[in-house]
Amino acid sequence: MDGRGELLQRLKRLNPAQFEEVLFRLGIDPAIIPSPFAEQSLRAIRVIQRLEQETEGFERLNQTLAESAISIIGEQYIGYEI
Repeated sequence: MDGRGELLQRLKRLNPAQFEEVLFRLGIDPAIIPSPFAEQSLRAIRVIQRLEQETEGFERLNQTLAESAISIIGEQYIGYEI
């Protein structure tokens, strides 16, 4: 399992759509973290602080970040004609 610092860095590297999806999948109430207009690093710190309160919070975050669906959110799809 990744440590606090590594998880924080991974959250900070997500694009905004990915970050919002992680929040949704973790069930974190958006009202307890800074708004989407705040710097993502501040929002990521607050998510880490929130997950520290759970026994397996970092484990859940690690699993969520590892999901393949998270990595493709926000990427452009270049389709091909059939």
